[in-house]
Amino acid sequence: MGRLYRTTSVAIKKRLNNPEAHNDMIAHWLGAQQKSGELSLRKMEAQANVNVGAGAEPVSSAIQSLLYHLIQHPEDWLRVCNEIHAAKAEGSCHGRVVSFHDADNLTYLRACIKEALRMFSPTTMGLPRVVAKGGISIAGRHFQQGTILSVSSHAVHSSKDIWGDDADQWNPERWLSGDTKKLDRNWIVFSAGYMTCPGRHFAWMQICKMAATLLRNYNISQVEPKNQWRYQANFTALTYSWPVWVEKREHEVGVHPDIETLPTHRDQF
Repeated sequence: MGRLYRTTSVAIKKRLNNPEAHNDMIAHWLGAQQKSGELSLRKMEAQANVNVGAGAEPVSSAIQSLLYHLIQHPEDWLRVCNEIHAAKAEGSCHGRVVSFHDADNLTYLRACIKEALRMFSPTTMGLPRVVAKGGISIAGRHFQQGTILSVSSHAVHSSKDIWGDDADQWNPERWLSGDTKKLDRNWIVFSAGYMTCPGRHFAWMQICKMAATLLRNYNISQVEPKNQWRYQANFTALTYSWPVWVEKREHEVGVHPDIETLPTHRDQF
């Protein structure tokens, strides 16, 4: 967090030295400061930290979850790659980075992304909500005003009442049949209701574009295939201990990477 704060603090101060540079969020903050004088530099820095922190780590964790689970399930890796290359053969998924329009139309990739985020939500806790005046009743239980409530996405996403007996198992197919509206209602990766994540659409766009581009262009495999990843649960889940080999594809074929057949020029991350 210290590094994040220093980075955003320096960026804010540089921007303040050139107030006419961009019509961006900081320009709106400066306008608010000029009108009321209530928005201090400290508040700007705090808001910038929220914007950067909330937008970077969760998306990174989401992509890692998708790649990790696809590596663990080679048949799904193959299916997603074939879907991407079939779309490319039909005229989409071209360009240096796959467009959001094309990526969002990849049905099985979408299912895998949703399942990856259900299995491993980038945020480990729900933001607290304060019960308003008069209280509220939820599931037959009444909570008085002032009570602080929070919903665990992990608890919801692992409920067998919602997801079935295989709630603890990877199954992208669940998103392609059955009562998918029920699943969408209970998929709370970006929270839910009035206070849902304001950046959810931007995050989804980033995840789809990056996922489609990475899976189109690269073979990725674990250095130690039998090792499970580990993670540190802060507000966001920071994964570690699963280094991978990354190989740029010379031929666009939907094959699952086999660590023993990759060339020696592969890069480790």
